[in-house]
Amino acid sequence: MAAEKDTLRQLLTSWLAEYGIPVLVVRGFASQSYAEVVRRRTTRHGRATLLWCGDFDASGADIERGWVRRTADCWDEVRRCS
Repeated sequence: MAAEKDTLRQLLTSWLAEYGIPVLVVRGFASQSYAEVVRRRTTRHGRATLLWCGDFDASGADIERGWVRRTADCWDEVRRCS
């Protein structure tokens, strides 16, 4: 699960931890080094489905597109959670 805002981390983690689903926080336009860390950790476990939780405004959509583009080789599928 990827969240656009750090304020969602605790809430999403409390819901998803028991299922072993990690929560990534992108915080706007995340750094390339953070994207590389996520790519390395994800590829160790095989490709995965990315669940995206973010705003529906123009910048939120742009942040999602940019993150998915920079980490595309990690994901079999990307789904927006609304």
